[in-house]
Amino acid sequence: MVSFLLVAKNTIGFRESAKIVEIAQQTGCKIRLAAGKKSGSSESILSIVGMMLAPGTSLVMTIEGDRARDAFHAARDILMETQE
Repeated sequence: MVSFLLVAKNTIGFRESAKIVEIAQQTGCKIRLAAGKKSGSSESILSIVGMMLAPGTSLVMTIEGDRARDAFHAARDILMETQE
C-alpha cells in the first residue's frame, strides 16, 4: 500500500470518478481518496462523486495492489489534468 498527497487541478465529477474506477479495474488495484472528512473508493463510483472535490482541494490517494505504480500514474493524470 502506498499513499500520496495531491492537489486536485479540476473538479472531480462523474466522468473523472468513472475513469478512476476504470483504472482500478484495469490494474487490479484498490484506489482510495480522502480529503478532510470526505472519502471515496474505487469500489463505489458514487463515493468518489459524492466527495464533490473542487479545484485546489488537497487529498490523499492510497493505492493497494501489485500494479500500484501504474494505477498511481494513471489516476494522478486524471486528478492533475486541467480543464479548459
